[in-house]
Amino acid sequence: MCRRNRVAYIYAFGSSVREDFHADSDVDVLVDVKPMNDLEAGGALLDLWDGLERFFQRPVDLLTERSLRNPYLIAEVERTKKLVYDGAREEVLV
Repeated sequence: MCRRNRVAYIYAFGSSVREDFHADSDVDVLVDVKPMNDLEAGGALLDLWDGLERFFQRPVDLLTERSLRNPYLIAEVERTKKLVYDGAREEVLV
């Protein structure tokens, strides 16, 4: 899924990496895709989001660096993020 969608990295953040994660929690991820045009990137992100929701069997909130605007959310992401996929090495880290 990550290779097909040319994922550069995936970070999990928020409750998905904290002890307060529970059965009803969603999964928060920050992703970036390797360089491609906007239409291709949009399709890749939609396919990735759908695949992650199927994999985790729960809602996934998928964010990109470009979509981050809220300074409080940026701080939360930076404080809690854990690298779970490294596209440069095609390595899953969890």
